[in-house]
Amino acid sequence: MQRWLDRLTNADEEDPLLIVVAERWGALTQPEETAEIEEARAALKAAEAQMERLLRDRRKGLYEGPAARFFEPAWQDVNQDMEAARKTLKAVGGATVDISFLLEPEAAREAWEAADGSMKRELLRLAIDGLTVTKAETTRDRARFDGFSRVEIRWASVESI
Repeated sequence: MQRWLDRLTNADEEDPLLIVVAERWGALTQPEETAEIEEARAALKAAEAQMERLLRDRRKGLYEGPAARFFEPAWQDVNQDMEAARKTLKAVGGATVDISFLLEPEAAREAWEAADGSMKRELLRLAIDGLTVTKAETTRDRARFDGFSRVEIRWASVESI
């Protein structure tokens, strides 16, 4: 918890970790809005993929000769799909998520202390993708667990969202 708290409260405003934390906090606290945004992103991605396929097929010569008349309607359809997806994404993608309480040491500590066990796990998952615990070097080292030296944290990255 202390390393999580230190990492968040000392993060620079431009730290990519904060993007991940905000996305995950939004998904946790606003699941319906987050689902709408994901659907809109998926629709845009599908329209972009369709446009790429259409252009690739045209370059291969599939729309030459008698098939040429099919390209223009298909092109118009895919452009309409892309425009609709962009409008939808713009309409649903404007939700803001406030994570300022996680960036201030006192507020973050208060949020941690007020949280039950389940919420504490969720708070940790906002910024942490995984942990690796190494074995103690000697028997004497095993007597007292030293998390700072034996636990490696895999912090969340933009690629993990």
